[in-house]
Amino acid sequence: MMDEFDLRKKANALKAELSIGKNAISEANVLELEKRLKKRELVKIRVLQSVQADRKRIAEKIAEDTNSKLVEVKGNTTVLWKKKGSKV
Repeated sequence: MMDEFDLRKKANALKAELSIGKNAISEANVLELEKRLKKRELVKIRVLQSVQADRKRIAEKIAEDTNSKLVEVKGNTTVLWKKKGSKV
């Protein structure tokens, strides 16, 4: 397993693949994220500025819903990691 520093370093080169809007976390978002995590392991998402809720809480909820690890929340950007074939 990579440590958080290595995951953050690797995530710097990524572009946000998914945007979460003011409708927050939909089932479709969760399914799409699970598919991307399964394929790539490390995924960067963006929470749009129109979302008024706490971004850290949104990120924690997404990580919980996708059974992934929350690597980083930086501004409007969140990075999630899930090892291929892993349940968490």
